[in-house]
Amino acid sequence: MGKRGFRSGTQRFRHLLEYWLLVSFGFILRLLPYQVNLRIAHFLGDIGFSLLCIRRKVTLDNLRMVFRNQKSEKEINKIAQQSYRNTARGFIEHLILPALSKEKILANLE
Repeated sequence: MGKRGFRSGTQRFRHLLEYWLLVSFGFILRLLPYQVNLRIAHFLGDIGFSLLCIRRKVTLDNLRMVFRNQKSEKEINKIAQQSYRNTARGFIEHLILPALSKEKILANLE
């Protein structure tokens, strides 16, 4: 039981740290204009696409399987990168949502 208690205390601290970092990041994002947040999301998506090699390989393999001979390798890469950007945008929008009025939300819908 002692081993479990030590691990759970360390894990609890890590989870609290992650939580407060996320809350702080969200607070900072809410101070910025929406267009700046979109640029940050675009940047984070590109970073994720570049750094997450194993996930990128899975994404590209899945897109190749879906599109077979319909899309070129360049188009598949572009779709994959845009997918990472859209995921980052959803993450950023989730963090800033509490600060947006109904009008701002409706104005940013596509």
